[in-house]
Amino acid sequence: MEITVCEERKIVEIWLRSGEEGAGLRELYARYRERGYLAAVYRSGAEDLADLTAGLLVHNRLALAERDP
Repeated sequence: MEITVCEERKIVEIWLRSGEEGAGLRELYARYRERGYLAAVYRSGAEDLADLTAGLLVHNRLALAERDP
C-alpha cells in the first residue's frame, strides 16, 4: 500500500497493488475524514485498462443520454 497526501487539495490517494487486501482502509478513511480530506483508493488489476476505460466512457455516455433526452 502506498499513500500520497495532497495537503493543498485535501486529497489522500491510497494505491493498492494487485492482491493487496487494503486492511485498515476504514481507519484511514475515518482519520482523514475527520481532518476534512477526501480519500481516493486506486487498485491495480490484471485486466486491460484501455478496454475497461472505453466501456466506462460508453456507459457514462448512455447514462447521460437517458437522463437528458
